[in-house]
Amino acid sequence: MGPSHRVTYREFEGTTESSLPVRQVIAFAPRKDGEIFDVTAGRLGRSRGVALDELEHLPTVQPAVGSGKEAGRPVVPPRMALPPDLAQAMRALEGQPPPTSTPPTTTNHPPAAQRRTPTPGPSREK
Repeated sequence: MGPSHRVTYREFEGTTESSLPVRQVIAFAPRKDGEIFDVTAGRLGRSRGVALDELEHLPTVQPAVGSGKEAGRPVVPPRMALPPDLAQAMRALEGQPPPTSTPPTTTNHPPAAQRRTPTPGPSREK
């Protein structure tokens, strides 16, 4: 059995010649019954399985790998020009440190400062 979920994304040119591409995640959904494609189409405001003239120029007709590989076709996904709204968001992030993540708390225990430690009762020495 393969993976249960799939990610769909769009890849854009980076903000400069030397920068990495910008990937915009569209959806993360179950693969079963093609649900990922319905979710992706809905989020992009498109109909599933309908070709768009604006994407006609992209080299996606022949496979990039395998026996039916199109000669000379790059293996990486096609990159589109970075939309103005994403370019603006990227410029806003320039010079800022990368986000840090803290692992989520996996227990239901209160923080140490709120924990009660039992106090010993009176001594029963004779």
